[in-house]
Amino acid sequence: DDECKFHLISPDGYNGGFEHLFDGVRFGTEFKTAEDTAKYSRFCRYVTDNASLKEFDAKYYWQVMDSLMCSGADYWWFAYYLPEMQRGYDIRAIKIYPDEAEFKVLRDALNEAMPIYKEAYEFELSKFNQLTK
Repeated sequence: DDECKFHLISPDGYNGGFEHLFDGVRFGTEFKTAEDTAKYSRFCRYVTDNASLKEFDAKYYWQVMDSLMCSGADYWWFAYYLPEMQRGYDIRAIKIYPDEAEFKVLRDALNEAMPIYKEAYEFELSKFNQLTK
């Protein structure tokens, strides 16, 4: 996708190229470790969809939206993990779905940031070129 050609996503998992094994469905995964039991408990009780993830932790939400936008996936698993919990209760995952209105917000932010990014890129590239002459 053109809007994603100047930045990368770093999913913890992505089945792109293997959709045929999943009835043609493309999806990815993002895993986060909970900071503490209280936050993990809030996640388990209240986070069930796009809106509640955004309210719970906006930076995680926007990371997943960016991954959805750039990959074209049908949905993204967001998994929250607490290693101290008893096995079987230590991870909870929800599906997050693409949202075109949110993609527009991301596109606008990327377009605003692109001149800054390109300037920094060109500066670093010139330093690299000087070092490798």
